[in-house]
Amino acid sequence: MRKLLALGMALSLPALAQEPGNRFGLELGVFQPKGRWDMFQPNGFPNPQPTTGWTGGILVHFNLESRFQGRLRVSYLQTGKGDDILVSYSANQPLPSDQHMEGRGYYSGIQVGYEVLFHLRDNPRNGSFLVAGLGGAFWRFHTSDYHPVLDPLPQGYYHREAQWFDTTFLPVVGIGWRFNPHWTAETRFFMVADDSRGSSRKGAILAGTYRF
Repeated sequence: MRKLLALGMALSLPALAQEPGNRFGLELGVFQPKGRWDMFQPNGFPNPQPTTGWTGGILVHFNLESRFQGRLRVSYLQTGKGDDILVSYSANQPLPSDQHMEGRGYYSGIQVGYEVLFHLRDNPRNGSFLVAGLGGAFWRFHTSDYHPVLDPLPQGYYHREAQWFDTTFLPVVGIGWRFNPHWTAETRFFMVADDSRGSSRKGAILAGTYRF
């Protein structure tokens, strides 16, 4: 019996050594908006551009021992608040200084996508890899405007809160480095592929991921 037990343990050790680990993981990173983000504002209102924000998400990995690993990512992203002061409706219609309009706004979004991680080495447990994927995003834009109340003299500022929603396709490319089967660091870039409002939303994400 002891010999059989010892033989069973000896056979199981290599299998345990090859066990890739849990498929689930977490991500946390910094997000930098790029390009011209259309804040959905009508003409004649401030159009603030978002600033550096953050992102976090849940990951599910597939084909863990392959050079072509798959990854399902569900993440939340939020930009920093941007500021803008509207000093003219157009180049030919400047506003008096007491009629300047101010605006603040930021984006938040939920992204769902599937990505392929191609490891440049035969060993997928460490080293560099490329990222390519496609998904979708549900965006929310929150804005607040302040503009003077003239009736007919300045009476203070009028404050308005509003929000818009949008859904888009989201292609992603990137590059990363795997330190071990659990930890990676990567940089990803995305561009909105189908924006009904004609925006050129782009972004860069620097993130660290941990697989349990």
